Amino acid sequence: MLSIQIIHLDRPSTKVVIDLNGKAFEKMKNLKTLIIKSGSFSKGSMHLPRDLRVFKWQTYHSECIPSNLFNKIFIDMKILKFNRCKYLTDIPDVSSLPNLEKISFKYCKNLITIHNSIGFLSKLKVLNAKDCDKIMSFPPLKLTSLKKLGISGCKSLLNFPEILDKMEYIEFIFQN
Repeated sequence: MLSIQIIHLDRPSTKVVIDLNGKAFEKMKNLKTLIIKSGSFSKGSMHLPRDLRVFKWQTYHSECIPSNLFNKIFIDMKILKFNRCKYLTDIPDVSSLPNLEKISFKYCKNLITIHNSIGFLSKLKVLNAKDCDKIMSFPPLKLTSLKKLGISGCKSLLNFPEILDKMEYIEFIFQN
């Protein structure tokens, strides 16, 4: 068992390809934080450890997040960031992440759809979709714990998200 708790990958070279087909991350039982800033990665399924709490992938290079990436083993995940992922077009069902407190996919210029499950995460405090140019609609929101909402710069957004339950004070994110 490896005792690595944090991994921060930042490979500026596109010549080096990191193989994601294996179970290297899954074997890191103590891994709590995984941050991937840049680099080239092989296609395939990514196996992550059960105790991962923070997952940030800044330059995701696919159209859709694999649906098998979020399953019941991530029940305790609190932060999920996919900022500046220029190829990301779809946010899948995240209902298997009930303890999520912060989700951010700001500056995803090609993001088109967001699964309705985001609007029903009861512990979500921060939702940031700032500057997602192609989002036309946002899922209905029943987020009583929401404190910050970032939807500024969503040029194609036709309507403000429907609010399904009473919410206290919400701060709108206009910068970061």
